[in-house]
Amino acid sequence: LEEIKRMKDYHERNNHENAWILPDFRGGDTMHDGEPQYDSSGTMMGVSNGASNGMGSEPSYYGTDLGVYVGSEINSSGLTLADIDYSYVSEDGAYEYTYRQVEMPQTDEARTYYTVSLSFLKDTTIDNKAFNLLGWSSRNAKFSSYEYLAESGSPVTGSCPTAAYTGILWGTKTVQTIYPLYKGSSYFSVYNSSTTEQNGSFGLVVKDYAITVNGANSDLGLAFKSDYFGDSNENFAGLTLASSTNFKAGDTITLNVILLPYDKAATTAANVRKVYQDSAINPLTLTATTGSVVADTWVGTVSAKSNVAQFTVSGGVDTTDALSDGADTVNYTLKISNCTKLGKLVVEEYVGGAWVTYELGPVNGYDGYSVEREADGTFTYSFVIAKSEADRTFRVGF
Repeated sequence: LEEIKRMKDYHERNNHENAWILPDFRGGDTMHDGEPQYDSSGTMMGVSNGASNGMGSEPSYYGTDLGVYVGSEINSSGLTLADIDYSYVSEDGAYEYTYRQVEMPQTDEARTYYTVSLSFLKDTTIDNKAFNLLGWSSRNAKFSSYEYLAESGSPVTGSCPTAAYTGILWGTKTVQTIYPLYKGSSYFSVYNSSTTEQNGSFGLVVKDYAITVNGANSDLGLAFKSDYFGDSNENFAGLTLASSTNFKAGDTITLNVILLPYDKAATTAANVRKVYQDSAINPLTLTATTGSVVADTWVGTVSAKSNVAQFTVSGGVDTTDALSDGADTVNYTLKISNCTKLGKLVVEEYVGGAWVTYELGPVNGYDGYSVEREADGTFTYSFVIAKSEADRTFRVGF
């Protein structure tokens, strides 16, 4: 909760000084050794930037329109789930947008789940060379390699730019290249750091997206933007549109993406391909036999019936074994909503033909479960499970 409050205060203080959404994005065990949400092998992960419309071809987060912070809504806080919405309006009043940021305890990487909802308030021309929906700068570190899922559906690897030429703003001008992504789920990554400090690798996974142009659904795609800033020797990786586009008032862009800091010593994008598989190709799904499944992009949720829920959890893992390390396991937070009782949660799992008690406290002895009181007076409980390829069936009550 303190971390969420800090993020909220940060946005209030910096509402149009910059476009940072995760300043000093960190995933390293140097911060909180032993805590699952920090047990990845990176250190400083650079800076993640929000939607911005820059000055022509200059780096977007040095641009003129970085958005004015409007406000935040804390949907969930606690040891099992962080879920917060925060909203902006572009300084020129052309569009408004909201981020939903979700974090769950992880043991593999400090992945952060995002839903970005952008709505145009007036007719606007977007220059994809200047515009970013999300971006990342390496913060004084240099990377030599990238990988992205191309329009063809095949991964493409390449070399990051390593030189920039003198321009007007901040000593450099862009050397960017824009690569259209596969239409649907996709990803890109930057890795192979030659810097000894602040050198965690970065990936972005697109689960899905929807874009309307002139009031109608559009097949406009997304693109990976690769750039380099010579004055600070840092790389930039941005998510932009596949082409510059004229939008009308009322048009929208909605994205579901994962930001992924990972191994500082990575020489491939295998970690990013793994998360692409477990969250986009084979995402977590729930099937309820008591209660009903509630649609939620990131958090598996079941609405209880008379304070009882029974359901099966499927998917949510990489069945291609991209890391070649045996059976992969991913932690997920599950929510049980529509409970009218405040009490001690009892979770059972169906194992070997019998119901057995599911221990809510993991091996480290914390997290357990959380409870939130909703506006309608009901309660929502949440707890964490580890998911491998096998389906798991749970019964939850009191």
